[in-house]
Amino acid sequence: TLGIKYTRNVLRRRRREGLQRPPTPFTDLLGHVLLKRERGKHAAETRELATGDVLGKPGSVTALYFSGRGVEEMLQTRGYQPFTPRLERIVEGCRERGQELNVVYLSADADSSDAEKHFSDMSWYALPFDDAPGQARIHRLFRKFRVSTLPHVVLLDSNARVLNSHAYASMIVRPTAFPWKKQTPAELLGDAFVAGEGQKVGKDALDNNVVGIYFSASWCPPCQAFTPKLVEALKGWKEQGKDVSVVFVSNDRDEKAFEEYFKKMEGFVAIPFADTTRRALLQ
Repeated sequence: TLGIKYTRNVLRRRRREGLQRPPTPFTDLLGHVLLKRERGKHAAETRELATGDVLGKPGSVTALYFSGRGVEEMLQTRGYQPFTPRLERIVEGCRERGQELNVVYLSADADSSDAEKHFSDMSWYALPFDDAPGQARIHRLFRKFRVSTLPHVVLLDSNARVLNSHAYASMIVRPTAFPWKKQTPAELLGDAFVAGEGQKVGKDALDNNVVGIYFSASWCPPCQAFTPKLVEALKGWKEQGKDVSVVFVSNDRDEKAFEEYFKKMEGFVAIPFADTTRRALLQ
């Protein structure tokens, strides 16, 4: 058995050495080998492809998809919809619109058999998870992009430059907004807010040197304790002639709770509760 395993490893290493191409930004980042599930004559099989042959075409976007079988199973048991089928639909939608979105899966599973089983349901590429060099590269990329929560998506342009290092929420909330470039806080805040008793105000309400974004919810006891302190602080700053504004981004469960809580925030403006897209992207 050990002899067979050794022989397989040697043959695999030689095959993968044969996939080396001239260096590109993507081979520098991901190495020279990618895996892909493709349907054979009798069943689906995993093929080995050269990174330099499939990534980096002009106008294309590549998504590094950090996840794992265990992650998706845990999310499903907690009632959350798994991201993999949603990402499949996003990729298909891009294809129908003539947009090239490539996905490279980076498995967080410690067991390569779990990674293989999870990958078997995917139609895109994966970084090798079945050998030590591939696993080491996956770990390096987790550290490089500071991945601390899963699922996680990093979007790269055709030269492997980062477009958005935290694209997961953007892709869920705006699935057709290819290429999901990272927006600045000012862009995410937008130009429509509510103030006081619900009156609408524009972005001129934020024409100040300092804008604070306050993420809070009425059901959160620490938030309830902190909110009056922030209200007093804002009042004090304004009395001192300081140009400061605070924008409330609610995580309340319903609009009535939002409205009751916002009444306590004298001098604040808020993202309208109905604007779920803007609230989600800011959070």
